[in-house]
Amino acid sequence: VTPEKLAGLLHDNRGRGAILSAEGGIFNNMAGLYSQGVPKLDTILKAHAGDTIRVARQTREGELIYRPALTVGLAVQPSIVADLAKRPGFRSLGLLGRFLYACPTSNLGYRNPEPKPLLETTQATYQARMLDLLRVERPLDQYGINDSIRVGLLEGAYQLYVGFAREIEPTARRDSGRLRHMTDWAMKLPGAMLRIAGLLHAGDRAGGGAAGLRAPNDAATVSRAIGIARYLIPHALAAYDSFSGDAVTDLAQRVIEWLTQAQPRAVTRREIHTALRGHVKRADALTEPIELLIAHNYLARVEMTSRGPGRPSEAYAVNPCIWGDIGTPNQ
Repeated sequence: VTPEKLAGLLHDNRGRGAILSAEGGIFNNMAGLYSQGVPKLDTILKAHAGDTIRVARQTREGELIYRPALTVGLAVQPSIVADLAKRPGFRSLGLLGRFLYACPTSNLGYRNPEPKPLLETTQATYQARMLDLLRVERPLDQYGINDSIRVGLLEGAYQLYVGFAREIEPTARRDSGRLRHMTDWAMKLPGAMLRIAGLLHAGDRAGGGAAGLRAPNDAATVSRAIGIARYLIPHALAAYDSFSGDAVTDLAQRVIEWLTQAQPRAVTRREIHTALRGHVKRADALTEPIELLIAHNYLARVEMTSRGPGRPSEAYAVNPCIWGDIGTPNQ
């Protein structure tokens, strides 16, 4: 679908729509495949935020879409994800920060040619729940359009949201934030968590119709949503790292390889520089790779130590997960 056609489809379907695909062709259209390379992102950006979309037409009546709601679900190859940041305007205009990413480890070489099918009860439950959601009748608003169903938060649920927002906020700090290189995504995570909570709430209560959905969201549901949001953080880190696959990432990988072989419990910047002297000439070239490793929990800063005369070298504790089978650093 082209961006222009997407606006028309949203208009014809009272602001609701979905783009679901196993391919990434939609990105070509948004990047300007049919508009001389000029990115066309307004419709998809506004449909994510619920902002009114106004489309002027020269040859026919324009379109006015109130409170649009667009779902985008894409299952694409990693190379498609890595290429997104190269598209004009995709990051600077805020598109990449709106997606929730899942970057699973490839199972090539380990696949079962005869996987077990989903249990019939699971399939039946899913189908029934989806039909319940589709049958929910939303009230008409003042414009004669199906209105959104507003869901509040019980006090305990609200406090969980506030706590999660406070947990995420320091990750954007310029000097020490784990997600400071991807604040366009991180600062949207608390809001995305509430969206997930809303979906869980709707799925749990769809059988009760609109009245059931209007019940306030409880702490148990928001807690489940926070668990999903935390799961998404290392996947977003992986996606954003693929956006900037360059010398910094390559050097960080060399540091990991050396740490895996040497297995130190703690290490200084000087020791890393000495070990990688064949790949990096100046110690300050390690700043960004080390920051990247800290963001991914491979390293953690500890007090600076002095092992002789001169300025003490920065020191880091090494995550033992690097050389053990007790989890992964991003955990």
